Amino acid sequence: MIYFYHGADADSARKKANVTVDALLAKRPDAAYVKLGGDDIAAGKLAELAGGQGLFSAKSIVYLSGVFENKENKEVILKHIKELADSENIFIFAEGKTDKASLAKIEKVAEKTEEFSEKEKAPAKKSDRKPDFFAFADAFGRRDRKVLWMMLADAFASGMAAEEIHGMLFWEAKNLMLAARAKNAAEAGLNPYPFSKARENIKYFKNGELAAAFDRLVAMYHDAHRGLIDFPVALERFVLES
Repeated sequence: MIYFYHGADADSARKKANVTVDALLAKRPDAAYVKLGGDDIAAGKLAELAGGQGLFSAKSIVYLSGVFENKENKEVILKHIKELADSENIFIFAEGKTDKASLAKIEKVAEKTEEFSEKEKAPAKKSDRKPDFFAFADAFGRRDRKVLWMMLADAFASGMAAEEIHGMLFWEAKNLMLAARAKNAAEAGLNPYPFSKARENIKYFKNGELAAAFDRLVAMYHDAHRGLIDFPVALERFVLES
């Protein structure tokens, strides 16, 4: 499996790659973490990692940053790109601007590709991309990571503040907690529709998961306002792991 982050804004590509690595390691604490530099790129090494053989018999999370800057490295990786994509191990790339021919080969097999261009730093049309409050909350309640991730990207692109995005997640988490403990909307202190949606979504959370998510959102808010964490990065990590 391949996650390929790239673009002229290489710093943002690396930042997203690091968030992805952290989230995957949190979900797979037993996985081996391998970080490859330019000197480590060889056909034998890639074949070993792709097949999960030898020293890397356990599932691995492999992080590669800036390896496409070397032409020989790029050629080796592209030659084995299908093997990496088909592997049970996960390969996360953080690269600078990537040529169209190479990108076309990667996009055919990658689980996810995302470009970070300098143009993306310009203000977006806020009214066009701001996610619907209830749709965003419901995506979290259904634990639909793909939709939630896309909506989070839209929220950031629209210029929404981290506090506002957090508020949508917290609102749904609180509703889920109330609905889990109440027999009806009146007892929960909710309107009938939010209560019924919350009751539908409770089934997506196993024992303890909902309380853990709620506690994490509470801690995130306070830690961000104390300057202990980067609020947008914490929100991204939460969505990836939700």
